Amino acid sequence: MRLSLLAFACCIALDSCQAPDGNGGIAIEPAPVSPDVAAVIAGDMAVRLSERLSPASSLIRLSLSDEASEFSPALRASLKASGYTVASGATPKAKAIVLSYGLTHSPDGFLASLSTDGMRLARIYAVSGARVTPTGPLSVTTF
Repeated sequence: MRLSLLAFACCIALDSCQAPDGNGGIAIEPAPVSPDVAAVIAGDMAVRLSERLSPASSLIRLSLSDEASEFSPALRASLKASGYTVASGATPKAKAIVLSYGLTHSPDGFLASLSTDGMRLARIYAVSGARVTPTGPLSVTTF
């Protein structure tokens, strides 16, 4: 039941942060956060990803439309610190696992998500000043 409520909260949060992107798709507005908050959230999400996807055998290519957010460089650094090789623009795309990610503001805090072709990880974090706390369990969806 608790997992169902978390999934419902994630859907509501994503719904409230979406806007048309002009190309018939949906664009998710990134949440403005400080570099310190972004680093804590990115670090936790990178560790959770490494529990499910071995860093030793995984080349990651980050994919998101907003590379200007504070979360983007924080996630890249956290993935590298967790042992992943993060692809640069010169790395062939066929060899890399594409990792989509996002950090959006929700009524409960910030919703962080990481997605590959086979799974999606999501977690809500409460932020109070410089303190960042997960407010629930990690949501893992495989497909």
